[in-house]
Amino acid sequence: LSEGEEQQSIIMDCLDYPLEAQLKLGCRRNYEGIVLCLCQSPLCNDEAPANIVDLPIARDCLKGRINDDGTFNYVHPKACFSNFCLRERNAIAPDYGSAPSVGLSCQDGRLFEKFDLFVYSLPFYLPVGICAAFQYTSYMITEVCTCPALKNCTSPSRFPGISGLPLDNRSTGFITCAIPEKPGFKQCTGHLCFIVKKDGNYVPAYGCLTYDDRFPSTRLQLGKYRLLDTAFFLCDTDMCNQNDVELDSAPPRQINGTCNCLPPAAAAAASPAVATTSDLPLILGIAVSAAILIALAVAVGVFRVVKGRWPVQMGGKRQTVTVISVVS
Repeated sequence: LSEGEEQQSIIMDCLDYPLEAQLKLGCRRNYEGIVLCLCQSPLCNDEAPANIVDLPIARDCLKGRINDDGTFNYVHPKACFSNFCLRERNAIAPDYGSAPSVGLSCQDGRLFEKFDLFVYSLPFYLPVGICAAFQYTSYMITEVCTCPALKNCTSPSRFPGISGLPLDNRSTGFITCAIPEKPGFKQCTGHLCFIVKKDGNYVPAYGCLTYDDRFPSTRLQLGKYRLLDTAFFLCDTDMCNQNDVELDSAPPRQINGTCNCLPPAAAAAASPAVATTSDLPLILGIAVSAAILIALAVAVGVFRVVKGRWPVQMGGKRQTVTVISVVS
């Protein structure tokens, strides 16, 4: 960490990344000028970023709330830009009459939510560039879309009803999942069932997730995983999420391989002595299925460094790392 106008810090660790979507290797620069590199060779997180590709910037995004028909009531949404526009629609399930609520935003979450990897919408981390709907209460269905442009950034819902959402005519390929609500279990239907547990004193979420037909190659893998501060169990048989024994009885699926990257102390020692360009390395190891990817992130500007904890696979030993948030 330097003391001048340009500061740097380096993060190194491993992250289970349970998405089947293909990740592009190499370096990419996001809309804030931060660079993320993915590589797949031993100790490649000691290498300087090279051949950086600028991710396309979505400049027509909005931030605020609107009606489902695109109109707004009192406050007009503000313009914002990022690499993907986000649209979250909370639709009322059948037998609960109410208009849907639509929220628009840009990628303004954690540092690693600001690239072409994933975004977070309670309770899920979802890959960018797709739409998916999930339900973890008996009365609310949430649809999340991340798109390279705001126009047509939506998907059909299986429950039009009073909400007026467009009809999804699919009638096969769905399973029944559990939603624990007192005094007993409720049910929902989707392509897979889930249990999600966030670190800390958070109540686990149970429910179902439905994929959009337009993205057949983007699927979450089944099994037990961790992603950042969240452990989750995904399954595809009726009521397979009816209790959390499956999630708690054993650690998540083992990745075939080891992280094999430099530890945080070594990374700090290997960082450049003088920061003069936008290529200042921030390093993280990511495991994708059986492959091990090492991530390097690079930033320009003044960074505020806060020490924190980074979870590894559930049941494993945690490491103390450095968490960075960007100060504009």
